[in-house]
This record gives sequence, structure tokens and C-alpha cells, in this order.
Amino acid sequence: MKAQSVTLTNQKGGPGKTTTTYHVAHSALRAGKRVLIVDADENGDLTSVVMQDPEQTWDFDLSDVLSSFRHQTLTAREVIVPSAWEGVDLLPSGPGLANLKAELAAEAQPGRELRLRKALAPLLDDYDLILIDSPGDVNQITANVLAAVDQALIVVEGGLFNADAAAKALANIDVVREHYNPALTVTGLVVNRHQATNLHSRSLEDLQAFGLPIFGPIHNLVAIRESLEAAQGLHTWSREAAKIAEVYDQIFEAIEERRTA
Repeated sequence: MKAQSVTLTNQKGGPGKTTTTYHVAHSALRAGKRVLIVDADENGDLTSVVMQDPEQTWDFDLSDVLSSFRHQTLTAREVIVPSAWEGVDLLPSGPGLANLKAELAAEAQPGRELRLRKALAPLLDDYDLILIDSPGDVNQITANVLAAVDQALIVVEGGLFNADAAAKALANIDVVREHYNPALTVTGLVVNRHQATNLHSRSLEDLQAFGLPIFGPIHNLVAIRESLEAAQGLHTWSREAAKIAEVYDQIFEAIEERRTA
């Protein structure tokens, strides 16, 4: 069965896309799945965390696969590196993504939004799940990510503006669905950094109005970030963390339920 490709997305940085991508990958690994993580965020935080060796350096990144300005464009398989977990590979981010963003913005040729889809196509038989951490803003790399995946999960943080952020993300998904990827589905909303306040409770009610599955809310626990920085999963981190891990397991299960033939 071919890999299911999924992106964790929003229109701004900070809601916890990277953390969610990381912990869903760990849930998939625990279920015996072969996972590829694609770090499409130029910040590269996910790459730094999941590298097999914290001191490891790498010569190439995602931009070397997607850019047409390279002397020799590489395949995704040539750029993939091992992660800290056996069974999980990484297509890393790097400084070239900033240049790629400018390159794609300036290019007027048709097909610029489909480069990532074409690059990942030869890998679909190598993995069960491809998870893509998308950029924290709307640009042509974001469009490439949404054009390449089967499913999108919108990650928001608790608070006053989370419904607005979700609405903007859904609008962007609709544009990509109309022009490049009509089969793209929205798996649900992931609510991070929730606090036990009236404001956050009301904002959660606003999100329910979208009629999409809601995963969480996930409270702002130190263990979530600590386990990520230590390249460990939540399931064995602490008893409190193990309860939160169940939410990421639910996200993975929802992805599997929506798997297309």
C-alpha cells in the first residue's frame, strides 16, 4: 500500500506544528509504520531535533531537490538521512529553503506548485506515512506542500484568534484544492497550548463551528517540549505525558482511517 502523505499546517509560526509532527511520527512508529518526515519549514527546528546525531552535518536539504537553480538537482532519495529513530527517515530543512521561497515566488512558469508532489512520488512505496511540517506563512513552498499531500491537519493554539487562524488556513486549502489537488482532505483541527480559562473555552466552542474533528485540547505541558528536545516520545516520558500521548495516537488513527486507496 502506498504511503499516506499528511501536512501539519497553519498560516503563522508558533501554534505547535513542529511539535505535533514530531509526536505523530512517534505514534506512527510505535504502530510499526515506516515514516518519512519532510521538514519544509526554513527554521529547521524539526530537522535539528530528529537528526540521528545532534552534531551531524548534512550537505543537502529539501531545496536541493526542488530548486531549478542548482547545477545538478538531486532526487529526494539522495537527500534523505536517518533520524534518531530506526524506522523514521528525514528529508531535512536547510538554509537553501529561504532562497527557494524567493525562486518560486519569482517564477512564472506553470507547474511550480507541483515540484514537491513530483519529488515525493517515487518514495510512496518506501513508506507507510509521509509527514510534512509546513512553513509558518503562506508562500509557494506552502502551496507545494498542500499540492503534494492527501490530508491536512490544521494546528492552532488556544486563545482569542484561533478560529480566525483556522478560517485562513481552510481558505488557503480551498484554493489549492481548486487548482492543484482536488482530492485534498482536512482531517481535523489540533488545538495546542490550551489553558483552563473562560477565554480558551469560548475559543474552543468557536472552533467547533467548523464542523471538523477536534484533537485535544492539548494543554501547555513542559513535558511536551522536553521530550521533543530529548528526541524521546511522550509514551514513556512521564505518567502525565503518557496521557497527552494518547491525543497524538488519536491523530495518527484518524489519518489511517482516512487513508485513500
